[in-house]
Amino acid sequence: MKDMSNTLKKSFVFKRFYLELVEKYGTARAKDIWNYAENEFLGLRIAEPSADKASVSYVFPAVALYRSVEHFYLGEALSVTRDFGTKMGLRL
Repeated sequence: MKDMSNTLKKSFVFKRFYLELVEKYGTARAKDIWNYAENEFLGLRIAEPSADKASVSYVFPAVALYRSVEHFYLGEALSVTRDFGTKMGLRL
């Protein structure tokens, strides 16, 4: 199995998502969302041990964060992830 030390908080792209969550939902709820997403991310890594680097670096974190926001705020995940994507695109 690949190294499992690659987590959301170490992700160059997605670690900024946490700040977006704090801004939108507050620190306490952002932590809940982030922790749930971290578990989702690790679950994807375990379920797909032969996943390529792009999937592990970009797809899995995006899916995990989407699922987590949707878990806590039904119906908001798409707009939250789109907003983040737009902001990241402008930064890059």
